[in-house]
Amino acid sequence: MNNIDLMIVEWIQSFRNDFLDAFFLFITEFGDETVFLIIAAILYWTVDKRFAQRFILFFLYSAILNGVLKFLTHRPRPHVASPETVVLVGEGAGGTSLPSGHAQNSAMMGLVLAEKPLLRPRFWSIFLTTMVGLVMLSRLYLGEHYLSDVIFGLAIAYSFYTWTNSFLKRRKLPTWAPWLGVLLLAPLTFLANNKDLYVALATIIGVQWGLPWEIKHINFQEKTTNKNAFLRILIGISVALLIRIGLKEIFSLGLYSTDAELNPLLSDHLLDFVRYFAITLWMTIGAPWLFKRFLSTPAA
Repeated sequence: MNNIDLMIVEWIQSFRNDFLDAFFLFITEFGDETVFLIIAAILYWTVDKRFAQRFILFFLYSAILNGVLKFLTHRPRPHVASPETVVLVGEGAGGTSLPSGHAQNSAMMGLVLAEKPLLRPRFWSIFLTTMVGLVMLSRLYLGEHYLSDVIFGLAIAYSFYTWTNSFLKRRKLPTWAPWLGVLLLAPLTFLANNKDLYVALATIIGVQWGLPWEIKHINFQEKTTNKNAFLRILIGISVALLIRIGLKEIFSLGLYSTDAELNPLLSDHLLDFVRYFAITLWMTIGAPWLFKRFLSTPAA
């Protein structure tokens, strides 16, 4: 199986050229954390905030599951296992290979986004399916994953999405039930010493606390004019990036340890927790307050 996996990656990379390098480096970002945050913010501010919460939680819990499976399988990436025949295109990602996080992330986003077509349903389904397929192909082309990695990532996303929906339809959960996941994730995050888990935990807590608070005390309306929707996205994402980058720069002045990127300490992870919790509170509370006050003209 490993030999077949390797041969497929080598065959796909035999078509390499500068245009395809740039194209697949762009496409692969659609399975990345930054694109997820942008989509989540757009959904929250201009489409449906409850649906945005669903989108966020599905993505994050799926990403946590991916991290656990990678830790258990610990399969090296193609460009690491076979550097003599597989070329790493771009900067590359750290960590292990199975299952593909980008494939699983893009598939999960596609499955949830398909519930609320933003375009004509048939075109929307074709678009989402095409993007997921291209992200999966990009991981092979870039030398980051084997075919079995991306197929496994796709299968995990579909299974997790299907099982969770089936479970939620059969049972009416009490209001405290969503916090059970936080209680289970918190000790795992502490023991694993993994930045992604701290980021996921911060975002989950921020969304699960921020949305009910916003509904009770602010209750801004997502629907607005196209002009206001554009301004919401432009201002909201700009401030979110400012918080993300600005806090990192501030913390780098002396709060982060000297080797925070390669060998982070608990204090470094807690600072990242603060950064992403602040971003989530901006998305769920700060931006809605601003938009209700200045950009709340209802859509016609």
